[in-house]
Amino acid sequence: GMQQQIRSDLRCYFLLYIARYIQMVISVCLEPKRTDFVEMLLHHVVTVFVTIYSYWRGFSRVAVIIMLLLDPADVPLHLAKCCNYVSKASGVNTKKYWGCLADVLFAIF
Repeated sequence: GMQQQIRSDLRCYFLLYIARYIQMVISVCLEPKRTDFVEMLLHHVVTVFVTIYSYWRGFSRVAVIIMLLLDPADVPLHLAKCCNYVSKASGVNTKKYWGCLADVLFAIF
């Protein structure tokens, strides 16, 4: 079939990736609930499931490409969220700056 044997370095990458997303599921549940709690929890749980499934079925090539393509998108997303939180907590003078920066980062995402 389409399955391949997973090289040991890819196996390590898969296991670290799965561990990272399991940690994120735990973190989302333990930290104060934000407005995107349900979306983030669902995203992390689905990511864990899909990654474990692709590992178990031996679909390593496609899975690794997807992981490598999608992970860099987390950087502007999390920066935008941070800017948005800072904007909400900022005084009148800096609120507009942080909100604008958040909008730019969300657009990049």
